[in-house]
Amino acid sequence: MCKSILFGRRILRLPGRIKNTILQSVQNSFGLESVYLFGSRTNDTLLGGDIDIAIETSIDYESFRTKRAHFYSNLLRSGYNLKVDLVQYNSHIDVLFKKEIDSNKIKLEWN
Repeated sequence: MCKSILFGRRILRLPGRIKNTILQSVQNSFGLESVYLFGSRTNDTLLGGDIDIAIETSIDYESFRTKRAHFYSNLLRSGYNLKVDLVQYNSHIDVLFKKEIDSNKIKLEWN
């Protein structure tokens, strides 16, 4: 089980080495973008679960799909075979999905 890290009043259930690997993979694939964790990994009362990541970027969807494939490839090359869902977070996403992300998102930053 991973150690929970307190962010203000929020809990982050993601080990630092995995968080940094995700951030490095995002940087290698997308450049410098804002990266958010959302979903079950932001709730310390839950166990397991995939890692839900939202990237704030204004690139078009086809470019996002290409860069997302590069992101997953970077993770695998780093030795992590993780269940990560990576979504684009911008003004064009579904309103209800955006509200869901906004309700529990935590901005990921380097250690």
